[in-house]
Amino acid sequence: MDRVAHITALEVSLARAVEILDRLGFDPRAGQGTIDVRVPPTRFVDVTREIDVIEEIARIYGLEHVPSLLSVGSGGGLTPAQRVRRTVADACFGAGLTEAQTLSYVPGDMPDRLGLGADDPRRDMVQVLNPLSQDHSHLRTLILPSLLDALARNAAWGRDDLALFEIAHTYHRVADQKLPREPWTFSAVMRGRLGGAAWRRAGEPASFFLGKGVLESILGAVGVTCRVAAIDGDRDPFLHPGRKGFVQVPGEPALGFVGELHPLTARRYGFDDPVVVMELDLDRLCEQLGEAPRALPLSEFPPLRQDIAVVVADEHPASAVLEAVRGARSELLSDAQVFDVWRDAEALGPGRRSLALRLTFQAQDRTLSDEEVRPHREAIVEHLRETVGAELRS
Repeated sequence: MDRVAHITALEVSLARAVEILDRLGFDPRAGQGTIDVRVPPTRFVDVTREIDVIEEIARIYGLEHVPSLLSVGSGGGLTPAQRVRRTVADACFGAGLTEAQTLSYVPGDMPDRLGLGADDPRRDMVQVLNPLSQDHSHLRTLILPSLLDALARNAAWGRDDLALFEIAHTYHRVADQKLPREPWTFSAVMRGRLGGAAWRRAGEPASFFLGKGVLESILGAVGVTCRVAAIDGDRDPFLHPGRKGFVQVPGEPALGFVGELHPLTARRYGFDDPVVVMELDLDRLCEQLGEAPRALPLSEFPPLRQDIAVVVADEHPASAVLEAVRGARSELLSDAQVFDVWRDAEALGPGRRSLALRLTFQAQDRTLSDEEVRPHREAIVEHLRETVGAELRS
């Protein structure tokens, strides 16, 4: 009966086990610590192994006799990459996006539909030797076309207000290697009037700024310090030339992109209104992970908000101005936002604009006064003047 004790932790005597099996019709024959049984015809289906017989003994003897044991051991847990993928998905759910699962196969003309350049490495797709159809002849280098197809199918069924995301592999050829590189990739598409997320207005139409907000909430949840910078040149020609940006880590190549779909590309998929798209290489994003972010306690004291307006040249994007504000490293500054833009060539000069900044100061142990915050505000203005040539507008 050692096997019964080892598997169930029940101390069942040989005589008691024989009695149980005999009552169940197994015709038991006891040996030296063992029992030979003959399975009745009515139990041929569910009793086929030793473990099934042990289960019958434990069931009749009483599972309430199984002792409670405390087992302490190290759990497996999630790898950092798995945690990032789960965090990204949770952030998308919180932003009101719906998860989609599409096929990894795309047609061979996918690069042409997106308008990729002749030297774009994403044109070099892995061809499937025995495809099911011409629409599934290659492995995708971007998830975006698959989500755009899904968006178009939903539009054909009358669902115009939709936001989808997917986390899956993309496939990229590697020189002198037979198998492609298969990074985990995140992609999302948004179209129509979207609502349901607490951080945005209900019914807000899809736009570049809406997509940028979703992307920043995802990056904030992951805890990676990235910024969305303007895309120069012809990079990603399927994006609107004036409404696109790439996700950048200082000193690293772009990790992905965000923007509105180019009108010509949108029409190829049957869309006449703005479509917001984004895509990130999650494997490269994981390489930027530092220490796990720590949550700071909420201050019991009210924040002090002050608005300033600075005049800056058009060559400096708003993201660079905000980065300069944070670069002043004020220990009391908790948040900074751009809430207005004003242009007037006569008043400000050509190629210059005014940015209205809202600075939020807050302390953990006291209520701040204007006099206490003034030197911090002045230091921020001085740092803006030194870094981006900004001038305080009176």
